[in-house]
Amino acid sequence: MCKPFGGRRGKAVVDITATLLNRGKENKEVDCSVTILDSSGQKVGYSRTNLQVSTGHPAALRQSIEIERPQLWSPDRPYRYTALIAINAEDENEDRIEQAFGIRTIQIDAQSGFRINGKKIKLKGGSIHHDNGLLGAVALDRAEERKIELLKANGYNAIRLSHNPSSPYLLEVCDRLGMLVIDELYDVWEREKFMPQGYHLFFRDHWEKDVEEWISTNRNHPSVVMWSIGNEIMEAADTSGFRIAQNLAAKVRSLDPSRPVTEGMNDMKGIFSGKDHWDEQAGHMGLLDVVGYNYKSHKYESDHKKYPQRVMYGSESYPLKAYQYWEKSDRLPYVIGDFVWTAMDYLGEANAGNTKYVSINAPKEKSITDMVNEGVPMDVIASFAAAPVKLPAVFVSGSGDLDITGEKKPPMYYRDVLWDNSPVEMLVHAPIADGMLEQTTDWGWPDEWPSWTWQGSEGKKLQVRVFTKGDRVKLELNGKLIGESPVSDRSEFIAAFQVPYQAGELKATAYSKGKEIGSRTLRSAGRPVAVRLTADRSEIRPDRNDLSFIKVEVVDQNGLLVPTDGIKFKFSLSGEGELAATGNGNPVDMESVNSTTVASWKGRAQAIIRPNGKKGLVTLKASADNISEGRIQILIKE
Repeated sequence: MCKPFGGRRGKAVVDITATLLNRGKENKEVDCSVTILDSSGQKVGYSRTNLQVSTGHPAALRQSIEIERPQLWSPDRPYRYTALIAINAEDENEDRIEQAFGIRTIQIDAQSGFRINGKKIKLKGGSIHHDNGLLGAVALDRAEERKIELLKANGYNAIRLSHNPSSPYLLEVCDRLGMLVIDELYDVWEREKFMPQGYHLFFRDHWEKDVEEWISTNRNHPSVVMWSIGNEIMEAADTSGFRIAQNLAAKVRSLDPSRPVTEGMNDMKGIFSGKDHWDEQAGHMGLLDVVGYNYKSHKYESDHKKYPQRVMYGSESYPLKAYQYWEKSDRLPYVIGDFVWTAMDYLGEANAGNTKYVSINAPKEKSITDMVNEGVPMDVIASFAAAPVKLPAVFVSGSGDLDITGEKKPPMYYRDVLWDNSPVEMLVHAPIADGMLEQTTDWGWPDEWPSWTWQGSEGKKLQVRVFTKGDRVKLELNGKLIGESPVSDRSEFIAAFQVPYQAGELKATAYSKGKEIGSRTLRSAGRPVAVRLTADRSEIRPDRNDLSFIKVEVVDQNGLLVPTDGIKFKFSLSGEGELAATGNGNPVDMESVNSTTVASWKGRAQAIIRPNGKKGLVTLKASADNISEGRIQILIKE
């Protein structure tokens, strides 16, 4: 634990606590040394002491070391130190451990929001589950690392672990890359949530040990900025929920008083009763340092009037309402950020982010509230909520800003503008057949894509949406003006046009106060002529925890992506590796991830190469009928 004061020009006190175990038959006097190294390996602090360690009884080593002019850890500069703890006893080999750590301060209050090292920042966040796309629920090191790299590259500075402890390596990556983390432990406490065989059966007997292991394992990670004790807890509005929250919060603070305690709150009682029970949880929320609001941005300002010292954030939010959530997070000092559900698509909760076409005359599907009002039994409603899948089969949630292969989905382009990652983005809605209507859940998104390749729709009007924080958008097709539109926060930074489809070049230009601030161009692709393979890394280690992710694309003669579905790629691999998984981002493609034949979706697919532990080369080939084969080599070396 570090106690920095005085900023980078002052000093920090590093408190080291280690537990020593003597498994021998005799008591020992041991020599204990602690060395602090900076990122270049230079010694910046040292202490040494002797300690008596009785056999069979743990002993605590406690040391405090001052570091002059410390380098501070932050998302922009994730600087880390290393503590080397060495234990020496007569006639025995030295025992030592290395622990990386960071020095930083966190301050959170309703007046100034979230500050790290005194600097105010808003949390541009996303909730993530533990799976790794086509690899499934496996925590291979490179897959964990790539996930955080992708999120950082897309503008995220924070993640919320939903709703269980992560792999140790994921937090190591967050430390190294500078990703802030809300570390969340539970999705249920004592009361069942849809799953009869869930963890609620074990909570009462195991929660205390769980919390001790959770905090002691993760508290040295500078990336962890809050401890979350639960998500959408069923008993949150009841006295039992208050009691459990009180016990959990007290236990967390006893193990780590340096970080705030939070929880993802929703009105679970209200969901099933059809009435608003949000305020019944006020006492429960009062036990928390920071309150997570799941889908409750409409409560921010009214709750602030009632509880002016309460600090809030959007612990889960709908992609479809991205503007409303982010506008309030950005504007209100007591709302410290927003975490979309979800940052990356995941396996399970299939159809949550479903977008589909139905007949205009199709009856509206019933919601949980509708069923409650109709008197449908709770066990039937729970079954519906736990398994909402309908044919055609869907194997992913569909709610991510990135799909399961790591490619951007449409909502990420809008978020790019909201987060100032890009001055202008443009999406085109797929043609809608006559007599059909699009239905989109709040976790989904309209069927629109950054594409101007819609063969067969010539002359048909397509909706084009342009996102920008400028004040005016000009849209041109093949050099001819289609139209201009004002843009503002009132339009949620969106300009919409109806454009008759004609192959060529569609260009959107954004202006602010008469000055061009950016443009985006979509070009129609020609016929498919080749398969293109691109590796995220062309050199990997002979380690089973390493991977190379290969992007597979259909391209035309100019190298433009041809966003075609259903082109069959046939993979063959040779050398010192294997295909760990193959597939695409299509939510209804149920082909096995072990298949060597994969269909394109939006012109793309993915193959993941895993080394077999030996040095050498891996060659991957991808062929398809009537187009040129793609080929790539991956070097495996130390």
